[in-house]
Amino acid sequence: MSSRIRRNVDLEPWFDRTERGPHCVAQGRGQGRAATHGQARRRRRVFRLAVDGTLDTSYGTAGSTVLDGYTTTGNLSTALDADGGLILGGDTFDGHGYRFLLTRLTPDGAVDPTFGAGGRAVVGFADVAGEPAGPENTDHLAAVHVRVDGTIVAVGTTPVGIAVVRLSVTGTPDPAFTAGGRVVIGALAVNWTTSSSVVEQAALLPSADLVVAFGAVAQQPVELVRLDLT
Repeated sequence: MSSRIRRNVDLEPWFDRTERGPHCVAQGRGQGRAATHGQARRRRRVFRLAVDGTLDTSYGTAGSTVLDGYTTTGNLSTALDADGGLILGGDTFDGHGYRFLLTRLTPDGAVDPTFGAGGRAVVGFADVAGEPAGPENTDHLAAVHVRVDGTIVAVGTTPVGIAVVRLSVTGTPDPAFTAGGRVVIGALAVNWTTSSSVVEQAALLPSADLVVAFGAVAQQPVELVRLDLT
């Protein structure tokens, strides 16, 4: 069984311990994909392990929860909230372009129906960034964090700059954060090369400011920008 798991799934390099035990996320390879509008949607499976490293069968369904709809080819971004819920962030294709997709799982591994629409929050930036319409409209999530007040911050890449959204605990854009809870920081504010720059990662500071690392694809060095999220 272990060789089959290694062949068909990739365990993501994320291992976040709670008092009940650590979680891990796996992505199906080949199996469990559905093509919609020509875009491969990868099925993700979330596990929780007991403190002794065995599968916690009380989590989700027999120890795991399956998530559909993500088109992210790499790792999902993950964060735990104060209630023990798990926020997972990635991309989805909605027929017009790529959008941020965030899902919340309850501490028991169920999709939280009170979060977003049926447990999922889809966020786009075309109307904020002035991106062209159509499949070339690409917003890619790079990192997600939960602030001490419970609000959720997701940051990623648009063709014209760094995209940031702050969501309430219910998964809706926080109107207290800029207009509509979303902002795009463009080339005039940071050294952004529209054709090749991507957000690599982001870290939430104790001050609640966000440090974003970005740069041109496959080039060094990356650049850092510190954002005030208040």
